[in-house]
Amino acid sequence: NSSIDADALSTTVFSLGLQRGMELVESLPDIEAIFVTKDKEVYVSSGVNAYNFKITDDSFTLKQ
Repeated sequence: NSSIDADALSTTVFSLGLQRGMELVESLPDIEAIFVTKDKEVYVSSGVNAYNFKITDDSFTLKQ
C-alpha cells in the first residue's frame, strides 16, 4: 500500500535470490513480481500472467 513497503519487499526479495525470493512472493497475498536475470531470462510470479504480460524484446526469454 505504500512505496516504502514496496521498496522493503523489493530489497528483501532481491537479497533472497530468484528461488527463495519467488517463494516469498508466492506466499504473500496480492503481491506479484517479475525477475530479470543478468542472462536476460525473465521469470514471473503466478499472477502476472493474468495481466497478459508479454516480452517485446527478443533478446529476453520468458522462463517457466
